[in-house]
Order: sequence, then C-alpha cells, then structure tokens
Amino acid sequence: MKSFADALKKRVRTENKGNLSLDFYTVKKATEDVLLDIFGKIGLQNIKVTFYKDGFVYLNIFKSVWKSEINLNRGLVISKIQEKLKTDKIKGLKVRN
Repeated sequence: MKSFADALKKRVRTENKGNLSLDFYTVKKATEDVLLDIFGKIGLQNIKVTFYKDGFVYLNIFKSVWKSEINLNRGLVISKIQEKLKTDKIKGLKVRN
C-alpha cells in the first residue's frame, strides 16, 4: 500500500509559475483522511467527498446530524486539509444533503 506522501508526489502537478495544481483524487484522499481522524469510521461512512472545484471541497452528507458536526468543525477540517496537503488552496467546504 502506498503512503499518502508518495501518492501526493505523483498527483500534485506544478504549473508555469510554480503554483501547485491539485487534482480531485489527491484532495479527496486528504479530506477522507482528515474526516477519519476527526469523526472516525462512522463519520466517514456518512460523509462523502463528491468533488473539488475552485478551492472548495464539496461534501455529500447523508444525515443532518453530520451536517451539524461539519458546520461546527468547519475551520478545524479546513485547516487540517491544508496542513495535510501543505497548501492554502483549500478555501472552504460546501455541504449538500
């Protein structure tokens, strides 16, 4: 099994000016790792990463309790994702039911 760092090195591309361009797979993996750390397996079963666009990670929530948990811990989740990806390109989370 590959480590997250190995996967990140292969998935992160560099644009012309040295800015990092993240793809969906990398952002999804980092977000799932953070959600697992914060909310555990049950949280990860009820929260799915649907896509990443323009700095926002879109989450599909299956129960309203988890939407509330995401809203309460939004800042923590975003900061941990940024820390894991070593970039500040993640602007926020968009939550859908």
